[in-house]
Amino acid sequence: MLALAAAGASALVGVANPMHAVAVTFAVLMALGSGALGIAHAAAAHRARLGGLTRQFGLAVAIAVGQMLVAVAVIVELMFVSNHDALLISVIALFTGLIAIRAAHLLARGVMDDVDALRAGLSAVAEGDRAVEIETGARDELAELAQRANLMVERLAAEEAARDGAETARRALIAAVSQTCARRSPRCGCWPRRWETTSSTTPPAVAIWAR
Repeated sequence: MLALAAAGASALVGVANPMHAVAVTFAVLMALGSGALGIAHAAAAHRARLGGLTRQFGLAVAIAVGQMLVAVAVIVELMFVSNHDALLISVIALFTGLIAIRAAHLLARGVMDDVDALRAGLSAVAEGDRAVEIETGARDELAELAQRANLMVERLAAEEAARDGAETARRALIAAVSQTCARRSPRCGCWPRRWETTSSTTPPAVAIWAR
């Protein structure tokens, strides 16, 4: 892909320049592109050391801006561009890079806000809150992840409600059976058992056991 991009850019240069300029442009673009992509691959392999998304986006923009500035310097040396033109191109490249860094910062801030919303919502769920609804500010993969998290919370709340209802029903059934047995129902086949008490003011306790 890098070779195709460099060949396409060199072909555009060849429209108004001799073949020497095309060859030089291709060689420069291949060298710069290989270096920039090498740095990018190395950064991606050690992404855990870079920190947050804002810093990662900033590094990507810095690689692109540095590539442009190096390209300007190389072209000035190889193609005899005037110092005035070289300075103008460098200033434009630097200004474009600063705008790109700011744009990347704004995008990264929005992404980080969505990540913080996901983190806060999942932390609340872990603490027992089941009324959490996670919302994000965009329609992207993070929004899809937030939607799936909301569905997970709803399903978890429903399962817990069903479990609590079953536990309540079980306790009610045990209480009903205990009351029936306490009345010495012959159908139940349960009989009271007397327990001695140490206090005369405390009524004797009755325990139920099956024959």
